[in-house]
Amino acid sequence: MGLDLVEFVIATEEAFGLAIPDSEAEGLTTPGRLVQYLEARLPSGPSPCLEQRAFYLVRRSAMTVLAHPRQAFRPETTWLTLLPKTGRATAWRDLGTTLNVSAWPRLWPWQSAPTGQGTVGDTARRVATLHAAKLLRTGEGWSRPKIEAVVMGLLRHQLGIERFGWNDRFVDELRID
Repeated sequence: MGLDLVEFVIATEEAFGLAIPDSEAEGLTTPGRLVQYLEARLPSGPSPCLEQRAFYLVRRSAMTVLAHPRQAFRPETTWLTLLPKTGRATAWRDLGTTLNVSAWPRLWPWQSAPTGQGTVGDTARRVATLHAAKLLRTGEGWSRPKIEAVVMGLLRHQLGIERFGWNDRFVDELRID
C-alpha cells in the first residue's frame, strides 16, 4: 500500500472514529468495498445532518475567537470579511485550536483563507467530512448514504478525486498508490 492510500486510510479512521487494521485495509480496494466495510462496523441509527452540526460548531468557535456576533456567520460568509487584517493567520490557527480538530489547514500570510476554505460553509463541510464521528451524539449512528457522503468528501479532500465509480479500484482506475 502506497503512502497516499495509507494517508487516506488514516483520514478515514479519524473521520469515522474507528481503527482499520492493516490486514483489513489491504482488502479495501474500491470505494464501494470501503463503504461496505464501514457499514458493517459502524453503529447504525438515526443520522443527523453533519454539515449543519459542523456549521454550528464552526460558528460558535469563530464567535469566541473572532468576537463577531452570531448574525455575522452564515454559510456563504467569506473568511476574508471575518478574519482581522492584521494577525489573520494567528486568528485562523486559534480557530482550529478552539475547534479541536486535527489537520487544520494552514493560512499563509498572503492568503485570505486556505485553498477551498473561502467561506464559513466550506469550512463546515470540511469539518463534517474529516471529523464526522466527533459530531455524533450518544445513540446516533450511521446510514449508508451518510457513510457514502463522508467517503466522497474524503476522496475529494484527501486525494483530489471528484469523479469516481464505487467499483473503481484505488490503484488501477483512480491511480492512487
